[in-house]
Amino acid sequence: MATRVVVTGLGIISPIGIGVAEFWKAALEGRSGISAITSFGDFPMETYRSRVAGQIHHFNPTQFLDATRAERVDRYAQFALVAAKEAVTDAGLRMDQEKPHRVGVIVGAGMGGMVMGEREITQLYESRRPHRVHPNFIPTITLNSASGIVAMAHGAKGPNLTISTACSSSAHALGQGLQCIRNGQADVVIVVMDASEGVLGLDATISGYAHEGGRSVILCVNKWDLIDAAKKREFEENLRYQIKFLEYAPSIYISAKTGNSVKHLFPVIRECYESARKRVTTGELNRFVESLNFEERKILYITQAGVKPPSFILFTDKAGPLHFSDERYIVNQLRKKFGFSGTPIELKIRGRLRKKDRPALK
Repeated sequence: MATRVVVTGLGIISPIGIGVAEFWKAALEGRSGISAITSFGDFPMETYRSRVAGQIHHFNPTQFLDATRAERVDRYAQFALVAAKEAVTDAGLRMDQEKPHRVGVIVGAGMGGMVMGEREITQLYESRRPHRVHPNFIPTITLNSASGIVAMAHGAKGPNLTISTACSSSAHALGQGLQCIRNGQADVVIVVMDASEGVLGLDATISGYAHEGGRSVILCVNKWDLIDAAKKREFEENLRYQIKFLEYAPSIYISAKTGNSVKHLFPVIRECYESARKRVTTGELNRFVESLNFEERKILYITQAGVKPPSFILFTDKAGPLHFSDERYIVNQLRKKFGFSGTPIELKIRGRLRKKDRPALK
């Protein structure tokens, strides 16, 4: 069954209103957003057959953005920033509680960057002084600047793109966003390394992205047939040393050329995928807690909060985080008891506040 996707927040900059409340009120009243063009100042419109358009009236970006940021981006990107800010607030999305690599920004735009583009090109033509062009000119007029600027403003590090398909841009952007959420983009990441080159810094970097994104990871070493026994031992030692944060990830050693061990990769992919989706009942988890030899604090109970990756909430008699070694011990015991091969495990601590630390009732 496909994952259900819903819209939880709205943000609007439109010819009939700035903000959802103003827009909705105007829409219910049947107010039109089409009016005589005034955006071009003293430009003579009499010679044009069409002199009406949908314009954003009374929009002052400094009411919503700091002056420095507003000055650095084109008008259409200002609209994107302000609308996105309202939507994020409306949705109750708190980035400090989210994984940045799991939050994407997809924008649909027919065109953009025209205000600054026209201004800077006109200035260049009139002054013939290229060094006077705004330093942000090129990144600002590119259409995908809107999605990039919104992502940077909110700290989103997931999929980022701007879709431009004329009048259907917004519909396509919504569809692409739906697919990204519904498909999860990738459930299992296979990091392929070259045995003849050794473990590279790039291998660790890519593995780190997958780990931070909460994805199951398989370390796949190709060209294993090209190195001798001593080199193999050295490679295995370096692998676990340089990518030690992935001690839970299975390793597969193959030869794509000869096909050796390639068939063993697919069962491991399935196992990692199922591990990431595995759920454990609260009863099983509490029996697991009773078997732990854990003295740092008393564990009251534990429950599973989610999957992909598996996440657990540990309720204890003390507030505050666990020491990393204690947290690692509990995670390792969860793996030992329930499997969870190849997938990261998230552990959140909820401590019971002492009476003196509890907020006063009002």
